[in-house]
Amino acid sequence: MGRTRGINPRVGAGNTIQGVLQNIEEEYLNALEVTLKLQCEEILANAVQFRETAPGAHNITGNLLNSILVFLFRKGKLIYEVSPYANLDVPFPIRTQMTSPRRYHFRQDYTGDEATYKPAVETNSREYGFNEARHWIRTHYKVSRKKLFEIVVVYGAEYSGWVEMQRATTGYAATLAYLQAKNWNFGEYPF
Repeated sequence: MGRTRGINPRVGAGNTIQGVLQNIEEEYLNALEVTLKLQCEEILANAVQFRETAPGAHNITGNLLNSILVFLFRKGKLIYEVSPYANLDVPFPIRTQMTSPRRYHFRQDYTGDEATYKPAVETNSREYGFNEARHWIRTHYKVSRKKLFEIVVVYGAEYSGWVEMQRATTGYAATLAYLQAKNWNFGEYPF
């Protein structure tokens, strides 16, 4: 009779099973991450569409539209970021640069009427809103390391709360309704 071999004590049955389970879990999480990245892109596309089709909405400077960013975190670490101009076929703004105290005259503003604007905040490029959103996520959002994944939608222009409350043209409410219809759980930060 031949000699039977025992389990290698350095590997052990428990360690082998645990290693296999860890590999399966990592593969599953990586596949889930890919799916969530696609969800981020879908959320952004819908948020931008809601903004562009809101009655009375405009894209004069591009700041508000470009401040809509979607971030994906995994265990508290930022792993993905989606922005309108980088990821979507979004028309460029009417006027990307506005400086104070100069006044800007438009034959048609967001209401379709002739108007003159004197900007309170200078904008030097279509990246202004984008940079505001990235600044907000770094300085105001409290990332949870306990959550496996988090998707965060940001309307980062400093006046986006005012625009939503006064004009309801940011697409924010429609984006929330869209997420609720998909049965996504979400938290909401005040403006």
